[in-house]
Amino acid sequence: MTGLSNSLLLRIRERLAGATRPAAVVVDVGWVNGLAAIRSLGRAGAPVLALDHRASALGFRSRYAIPVLCPDPQDQESFVGFLAALGEELRGPLPVFATHDEPLNAIARAAGRLGERFRYPFPPWGVLSGIQSKRSQLEAAERAGVAVRRLEL
Repeated sequence: MTGLSNSLLLRIRERLAGATRPAAVVVDVGWVNGLAAIRSLGRAGAPVLALDHRASALGFRSRYAIPVLCPDPQDQESFVGFLAALGEELRGPLPVFATHDEPLNAIARAAGRLGERFRYPFPPWGVLSGIQSKRSQLEAAERAGVAVRRLEL
């Protein structure tokens, strides 16, 4: 089950009809950073598909948003399946902006599966996973000769 009902697709297509700019996808819009991304893109004239797994997501209230209720990114298989189906239905590639680590990680891990449906403004998972690891950051700093303070208990 992708969660892409005919009524949802119809609502999305109606909002995208006549748009002069390509749409963008903002994922995890429950808080102010998602709302800020929606507003920035919307003010620039881009239609914004605002995805969140919570019906009460703050970003859903923006006049620039096309609210899309999606599976929780913690259920990575359902979430990625939903994104893949959405990307297949819309004529992409669409830029996809994840506003929190959990959906970002799910999308980055599944970029091969999602393919050319989306544009990814972040590095591939092999790079991103290292950036997000504090241990990897410390080890890279040490290799580069940057002094790193160690906490000794």
